[in-house]
Amino acid sequence: FASSIYTMMSGKTCVCVTGWHFNALAYQGIETLAGVDDFYISSHKKVEAKLVKSLKKFKIHEFPNKGLDWGCYAQWLELGLWKKYEYCRHRR
Repeated sequence: FASSIYTMMSGKTCVCVTGWHFNALAYQGIETLAGVDDFYISSHKKVEAKLVKSLKKFKIHEFPNKGLDWGCYAQWLELGLWKKYEYCRHRR
């Protein structure tokens, strides 16, 4: 995992994956992580419908393409969703 954000909130944990390019097995593997309350995908490209159907736990956010992977992560951060978590892991 590339970076972490810490806040002193609820004790909840989330994972944010930036990018649309991983295959279904990669996302499904991430969904099996123990101790994670919520899963997010932050993408600059429309995530394929077939992939969306295969994901049970991910919430998907699509953004205009500004700033490559780190820009995509920054756009997710701007939503403020991370504020309700004590621990947030980012993977790109």
